[in-house]
Amino acid sequence: MSRTFAKFTRIKNKDFYYIGSSIDTSKTGIDRYMGTTVQGFLDCVENVKVKEIVYGTGLTDPDDSRYSDVLKEAYEMGKKYKEDF
Repeated sequence: MSRTFAKFTRIKNKDFYYIGSSIDTSKTGIDRYMGTTVQGFLDCVENVKVKEIVYGTGLTDPDDSRYSDVLKEAYEMGKKYKEDF
């Protein structure tokens, strides 16, 4: 997020797609972060919206995502919206 702020004028009029990861098995922590930190940033950018979020929950080790459905879900999201990128 901090590296994006310097370019916030160049990211206006865009849809955003996020992949959130958490050790928590519920989506609550990711939603809380998205609702405060991410949305707070996006509120400063003209005409943007969060289009989709992939939730990587219950990830306790960096390798956990390899064996979860989160990578497949993120890949499918990318295929679904590839014309947006």
